[in-house]
Amino acid sequence: MKFIFITILLLSVFLVNLSAEDSYKRIIITKTINENSLNEIKSKLDQIGVAMFLKKSLHNNNYYYYVYSKKYNYYNNMVNSDLKKIKTIFKSAYIIEKKPKIIYANSNQTTEEIIDTALSNYFLTASVGYASISGTNSSSTVDITSSGLSFAIEGGYIFYDNIYTSLGYSSISNSDLSLNDIYLSSYYQFDKIKNSNFYAGLLLGYSTLELNNFSYTQSSKSSSLGIQLGFKYNFDKNIAFFTDYKGILIDHIIKVVDDNSEIKFSFIHNVEFGVLYRF
Repeated sequence: MKFIFITILLLSVFLVNLSAEDSYKRIIITKTINENSLNEIKSKLDQIGVAMFLKKSLHNNNYYYYVYSKKYNYYNNMVNSDLKKIKTIFKSAYIIEKKPKIIYANSNQTTEEIIDTALSNYFLTASVGYASISGTNSSSTVDITSSGLSFAIEGGYIFYDNIYTSLGYSSISNSDLSLNDIYLSSYYQFDKIKNSNFYAGLLLGYSTLELNNFSYTQSSKSSSLGIQLGFKYNFDKNIAFFTDYKGILIDHIIKVVDDNSEIKFSFIHNVEFGVLYRF
């Protein structure tokens, strides 16, 4: 009887230390001993929409940081797709398979797990700025410049290698004219310097222009083609502030009834300040 009691007691202690998990797959992404490099690793994973799981383990009086993916169901093939994305940045990433295992109470390994949810690849921006539209009056061959406030909104998607693409709407208005533009924008974001990025890209759009102080035959419509150069500060993982310059070629021609002349508008300079929100 005493033997049975002792056997049951030992079995109970054993079961308390048993940690059973369902079978799963996981991607081992990278490891580092340098805590300062974790933000850079996380930023790169955010760009491809992969959640970062971090295990801090103590071995031989040194802390190591192991970066790995979420758990995938054993039969979920999504793990192979995510591995392909991850290996574009971390070449040594690989898949491991886990099955139920026993963790003993006398283990001398200390671990801490930090879970981070993946960011969506979708984003929104809103910006205000100051724009200058240049042109020429055919009757006087005098250069014309009209300046005013601008605002823009964009919704977009982030692809691999820091490529952002978006669909946007912008408006420039003052006492002389009003210009509205719908455009596609695409730019490349360069590697992060601390919490900041530089970026450069192109935009292609379609705009309409109307005069406010003249009688004219009809509003003008034109395609638009431009470049953009900018700087972005990442306030946190979801919010960033940015400033950029857009130089845009246009071809607007409006016939003025008052003096039977034509005004041709050919270029827009626009400096903007805005905020980006990533879901």
